[in-house]
Amino acid sequence: MDIIFNCLDSGLGNNGGSRTIVRSANTLKKLGHNVVILNPPGKRTKLDLINNKTAYTWDTINVPVMSEGWAHLKADVIIATAYTSVKTTVEAPDSCGMKVHWMRGWETWKHSEEWIKENVLNQPTLKIVNSLNLQDKLKEYNVESKLIRPGYDFDELKPLHTRETNKVLTLGALYNKGNKRKEKRVDWIFEAVEKIKKDITIALVMFGGEGQPPINAPIDLFIPNPIRDRKNNLYNRIDIWLAPTENDSLHLPPAEAMITECCIVGTDTPMNGMKDYLINMETGLISMNSITSFENTVRLLINDIDLRIELGKNAREKILSLGTREYNMNILLNYLEDNML
Repeated sequence: MDIIFNCLDSGLGNNGGSRTIVRSANTLKKLGHNVVILNPPGKRTKLDLINNKTAYTWDTINVPVMSEGWAHLKADVIIATAYTSVKTTVEAPDSCGMKVHWMRGWETWKHSEEWIKENVLNQPTLKIVNSLNLQDKLKEYNVESKLIRPGYDFDELKPLHTRETNKVLTLGALYNKGNKRKEKRVDWIFEAVEKIKKDITIALVMFGGEGQPPINAPIDLFIPNPIRDRKNNLYNRIDIWLAPTENDSLHLPPAEAMITECCIVGTDTPMNGMKDYLINMETGLISMNSITSFENTVRLLINDIDLRIELGKNAREKILSLGTREYNMNILLNYLEDNML
């Protein structure tokens, strides 16, 4: 199959969404398919065009990246990867194939819901979503969608059984800034940790790719863009992963932590991005939607090592059940083929 991932007007950068696109494209190529990624021309130099480089540096991109001349491509399907790439997908020549939108977020941090309804939901694309939260959201607008997750990298993340050697109980979380910081509630993490530190000796470890946290943040260790092995080591040192996010689609870091048998705490919001894998008192804990409940739920796990171990083991099994990238990309291929008939 010939597949185009359309990142025009959005671009690739060092973030989880771009990593999903790149690794999906690489996996599809590995499975024997022809894949091209479209990237805005302003994001690269002429030398980059020759060397297939983008602003994304976390992985090698094993498929062609184009910014010009793409309208002459012949493909079976062109897939919008962001709200901003829906327009160029719909307007792409028929030679680019079936028009699909793989939705990976409810982007209200950029657009109003009315804008989303008009410019995304009402557009003539086949709708794919990557999470149950997002599928439920589309149902509110009577829009049908197919759930296809991107899959996980079980060869990169695994239990090392090192957290039991921690001298200080360690909390972990993702750091974001700007509007995403608000959506992912980084301030909740800071507030809860500051209060807990007044009573108990704990450490907070954070990582991310969006700059440095504030100097006064209660962080004991911050790692910008950790490489693969270091990330796995970090997850395995963290006793409890904090994820109070209120608007995500398929929230990646908690799932990655769960692969290493780390227990997590999320919050009860319709778009928390964890409905696919977070089941309260089974694969982790879900607090009520308040900072006080979130803090108290974290304290509960701090005081119960047996519960942490049980939830951590269950968490890993749950993520394993959601499948590898190869497994999920085969689901995508079968779905696309069925809709071409």
